[in-house]
Amino acid sequence: MMKKYQWAAMVTLAVLLGFFQSAAIAIEFTESYGNFINNNAAGYAFVWKTGQATLTGAPSPLPAPMYLRNWTYALSSTGHGCSDGMYLAVMTWDGNLANSTVVGISSSYVDMAAEYAAWRTEEGSNTGFGTTWYTGFRTVTWQFDYVPVQPNTLYAMTFMRKNADGNFYISLGGVELDTSNAFTGGFVTGGTTMNQPAWEAHYIATYSDVTPYPTYTAPADGAVNQATNVQLSWTAPNAFIPVGYNVYIDPFEPNLTPAEADYYVANQPGTTYTPTPALTNGTTYYWRVEALEPNLIAPYAPIPHSGPVWEFTTVPLAVISVADPVSQTVAAGDTVVLTFETLNATSWEWYKNGSILAGETSPTLTIPNFQLANEGFYTCTASNTLPSSVTSSAAQVMTKRLAGWWKLDDPDTTGGYLADSVQEEVPGAPAHIATAAEYRVAAGKDGSAIELNGTTTCLVTVSNSADFFNFYPQGYTVSAWINRSAASAWGAYVSKQSPATTEPAAPAKGFILTHDNVGQPVHTLRTVSPNDLSSNIRADDNLWHLVTGTYDAATKTSRIYVDGILRNQVTYSAHPAVSPAALIFGAEFPNGAVAYTGLLDDVRIWTYPLNAQEIAKLYTDFNPSVYICVEQPALDITGPNGVPDCKVDLYDFAQTAAAWLECGRYPELSCN
Repeated sequence: MMKKYQWAAMVTLAVLLGFFQSAAIAIEFTESYGNFINNNAAGYAFVWKTGQATLTGAPSPLPAPMYLRNWTYALSSTGHGCSDGMYLAVMTWDGNLANSTVVGISSSYVDMAAEYAAWRTEEGSNTGFGTTWYTGFRTVTWQFDYVPVQPNTLYAMTFMRKNADGNFYISLGGVELDTSNAFTGGFVTGGTTMNQPAWEAHYIATYSDVTPYPTYTAPADGAVNQATNVQLSWTAPNAFIPVGYNVYIDPFEPNLTPAEADYYVANQPGTTYTPTPALTNGTTYYWRVEALEPNLIAPYAPIPHSGPVWEFTTVPLAVISVADPVSQTVAAGDTVVLTFETLNATSWEWYKNGSILAGETSPTLTIPNFQLANEGFYTCTASNTLPSSVTSSAAQVMTKRLAGWWKLDDPDTTGGYLADSVQEEVPGAPAHIATAAEYRVAAGKDGSAIELNGTTTCLVTVSNSADFFNFYPQGYTVSAWINRSAASAWGAYVSKQSPATTEPAAPAKGFILTHDNVGQPVHTLRTVSPNDLSSNIRADDNLWHLVTGTYDAATKTSRIYVDGILRNQVTYSAHPAVSPAALIFGAEFPNGAVAYTGLLDDVRIWTYPLNAQEIAKLYTDFNPSVYICVEQPALDITGPNGVPDCKVDLYDFAQTAAAWLECGRYPELSCN
């Protein structure tokens, strides 16, 4: 028969075993960089890569995330740049302080002035910084409350000051960052980085592989336009199995308490919560969740571990624009689909060039068999019964075609020498006649040309072009014949570039076909990098040259051709931005800046990127006696003049046959 104390012992053991099964065994480990001697750094920022320095007691592989528990920092014998209580903040780091966000702030602070005073007292001298009385070293430590960081990731450790308003601010002053080995850094002051590789910020970081706090998953911190029945979700801590969660929601952050929160749910069993009744529209709410740890000590009340306070804003009752219809260029006959994505809308109206499209009352507009007559600017107005409405930005939809053709040699047509001949190729297309205060006619590549003398009086401006030619981010081609003498400064043949008078302080936007200061043609697209694409060949020899630039939106690739031959190309990570400026000939900017001096003939613009064969044809149409090698055949090794001629024929066969059965093997018997 089992005795009572044996039963009690078994019950106690069972409870303990149950607890340990529900809790992860925490591993704390350290990361050490430097040895805290000699030129130790101080300041307020240090860039380090987690898991890159010496690790002690760390699991393998490193947990993701791992949780920062404390940071020990070595003071510098030459000064510290901080004179009062300093917190430390972990910040993301990509090399630019302006892009950094705070991951977490220490739960403790260090009085830097007091630490240096104590060090000075211990050394028995008051002679000041930078003198020989510093014979050893001194460290200070900040505590962190399980701040999550990813392994093998760069972060910045930054000194923060907590002001009287309760907010944290980056401390200004000297910043010393390590730049040795795999670390990056330098001085950072006011967002400017300057390298100082000789100073190293030695440190010891302590991490844990588990956290007692819940990790929020949705909605994101700062999220907007959330539904009034938004579902809050989080993941459980990995330090124990919670017996439940306490959830708090309120429009006022200090009210996140059981007594004051608008929404308070105790001992929530799962990792999601939907507020009931629904939240109020157009309101910012704060929320936090406490994970409840099992407690084996009387009175056995669960131990709460609170996550951070996050916020979100519910969707207002007014109509909200989410995504505008997208501009596009399509082949004639294709189906075009435009969508205006909104919140809270109940009705929609579509417009083309400002005129309502009868019967188009859904958020999606579908246009089958899209043709030239359908081209234009499409907008949509979404409304509800509040009443509230919002209108989308305009989507320009074009067919793939020639959009403008200025021959500059036909005085008998409407517009004279500056007429747009696009309708010769595309009947019914809108023509854009150019104007100039003065223009001079000269012999051209074909017929006449205009002579530009670098003054604003000769600047050519294309009418009604500011909006129409903004299709270029969807793909385009610009081409012109140019003839000039040796260059000494940049000068644009064709340009659609702001800042215009409508936005004088804005960054440059647009496209340019130009030449540099040594006469090399350049194709420029603004707001992408590198924006100047050089042809790397001079065209300033008083001869006619065809300069062509293309942009392929599908691959984000810009190309430049000179005399029908591809000279250079580059692929961007983003599309160029549209420009509010008019299309002009003879300068970069509408005010005549960066002017071109020389002859200009046969300017053409297409709504899509021509391919290499089409561009070669542009050149050979004016030079029928020459050919362009669009693609070099692999087996073309020679020609009638002893050099490859871009075709495989008897010359190549003869040279191959002459070397037939030659053998370079050793021993020679292996050639048999």
